[in-house]
This record gives sequence, C-alpha cells and structure tokens, in this order.
Amino acid sequence: MSINRNILMPLHLLLIVIFSITQVNANERQEKHQQLNMKLSAFQKAFESLDTKQLQNIYHEDAVFISENRNDPIVVGKQNILSRYQHFFDKITHKNARLEVDFRVVERNIYPQNVIDIGYYIVRFHPDKASGDPISEFAGKFVNNYIEHKKDNWLLTVDSNTRSQAELYYNAKPIANLYYGRQFIQPTE
Repeated sequence: MSINRNILMPLHLLLIVIFSITQVNANERQEKHQQLNMKLSAFQKAFESLDTKQLQNIYHEDAVFISENRNDPIVVGKQNILSRYQHFFDKITHKNARLEVDFRVVERNIYPQNVIDIGYYIVRFHPDKASGDPISEFAGKFVNNYIEHKKDNWLLTVDSNTRSQAELYYNAKPIANLYYGRQFIQPTE
C-alpha cells in the first residue's frame, strides 16, 4: 500500500498551522497571566506605601467594590473606591503604623474580554513600635473581575471580598502562572 505524497504535504502543513496557533494562544495566555500578576503586585505596593495614586491604574472608572463588611454599601466608581482606600490609609498613617498585604490566586478564568481571579488575601497590621502592641492580621477570600481596557491593559471592574480564617490563605497551594505572593509564614502563637 502506497501513500499519496500529494495528501501528506497538506496534512503536514495543517499540523504546522495547528501547532503555530496553539503556541500563539499559549504565549498570549502566559502574557495575560504576567499582566494580571503585575496588577496584584502593584496593589500590594500601594497598600504597603499607603498610596492611592498607585491604585489609579488598577481600577476601571466604573469599577465596583464590595466590602467584606456586611454593613458597608457597595461602592461604585473608581474615585469613590480610591476615596475609601485613602480614608483607610489615613487611619493607618495617623496611628504611625504600616501594612503588609498579600494574595494567593487559586483560580483564574480567562475569557476573550475579561478575566476572573479567585483567591485568598491577608493583611498584616504593624502598629507603632512605641505602642507595644503585637502585629495583627486579618484574612479573606476575593473574587476580582478584570476587563481588557486597551491592548494588554487589564483594569479591575469588580473587587469583591469576604473575611475568612487566615489558615485558608496559608494552606493555599501555588498553581502554575497564578500569583502566589511572598510566601508569608503563619505566625506562631
């Protein structure tokens, strides 16, 4: 039995095209992961420097913030969200304290026009050393929705979080390509 070489050539080309498309899609996904991970890193830096200006390039103008506090209203609009953070940062500054924040993304759903990140966060509050108070922390779960505002510029449109036990953050396992923070170690009591 002989195979017609005229048939093999188009099959060979088809396989090359399929491989090339798959490789492009894998590269695009990797770039999206890196861009979104950089947004979480920028968020972390803004919290640690208590600087809302660093949040300007994270939120979309029409973003929505849903707080972990069940008594808080839904905050609509980037400027209102930034004002809320500024109020919080001012309290920390007034106490001569500082914050550390970290994230662990456990699920990332990538769609053509938006991305949903799901994970855990932790915030450590470092009081003024003169107070003698210990470092405290609180943790929670989050769901963030990003849209691609311009090519390769993802903006947060929905920032939603709830409180949870810190162990959920500490027990979250790293997943390839997803933001996993700085490897905070659970404090011992």
